[in-house]
Amino acid sequence: MKVLVYGGTGSQGGAIVAELVKSGHQPTILTRTPGKVAAASGVHVAAGDLEDLPSLQHASQGMDAIALTISFSIPDEEAAFRQARHAIDAAAQAGVRLIVYNTSGPVLADRIGAPGYDVRPRILAHLKASGVPYIVLKPSTYLENLLGPWTLQRIVESDTLVYPVNTERRVGWMATRDLAALVVSALEHPQLAPAEFIISGHENLNGDDLADRLSKAIGRTIRYQPLALEAFGAALDGMMGPGASDIILPGYRILRDHPERVTNWTDMDAVLQKLPARLTSVEDWARMFLPLFSKQGVADPLP
Repeated sequence: MKVLVYGGTGSQGGAIVAELVKSGHQPTILTRTPGKVAAASGVHVAAGDLEDLPSLQHASQGMDAIALTISFSIPDEEAAFRQARHAIDAAAQAGVRLIVYNTSGPVLADRIGAPGYDVRPRILAHLKASGVPYIVLKPSTYLENLLGPWTLQRIVESDTLVYPVNTERRVGWMATRDLAALVVSALEHPQLAPAEFIISGHENLNGDDLADRLSKAIGRTIRYQPLALEAFGAALDGMMGPGASDIILPGYRILRDHPERVTNWTDMDAVLQKLPARLTSVEDWARMFLPLFSKQGVADPLP
């Protein structure tokens, strides 16, 4: 299957590209700078700009399917919607048979003043009206967020897992590799279209549960400590530049103040009956990144 991958140079899209190759498909990464992309064996690269519809029309020709991920960090909602609309319209005009849209997070019923969240229902509505068969995946929180400097450094230095979610709040943490596996499974099951799936990890864990899983994988006791949103926002602005917190914090604020509006876990057994994939446990995920969590003199991970 020939699949055009939007966002293929990012963390989510890159995992999708790798999973497509692993599954025997032919991914093409769309990028504005193809000369700067070191594509792996079996991966094609196409020049294109999400602001340039003709370039997307050209890249979409001959494709069987589209794997669509729109950057969460675009500060301008209209720009994000325009880019997604171009990708969808190009697919429709090229006769592409399926779009799998990864929303990169929950799709909320109400606007919250954050471009990355507020644009998702608009993209979904345009996709539904496009005439192209579609499958939508709405993922929960990624385990890779725990590798952010505000979290990883504290785990290494003080065996403390800090994250901007209340201890009692349960989350179905999932690995980006599992998102990729589910995207590819959706691409391989076009007969399901039109369909929408909330996806997450298997386990629905509170903060203490999450720390316990990491403790078992890393081999030392980790405790959970909620991170105040103000401190998290300052860390984001310091690392990513002023204004980063304005893009990211509203979602965490909704999770704190109105948790009933966000679905962060679902019964994955039911999902996997339709989208077969192998999911990664929190412990197995942590073992994959064990060198990052380790420090001198610490015992080997528990069996």
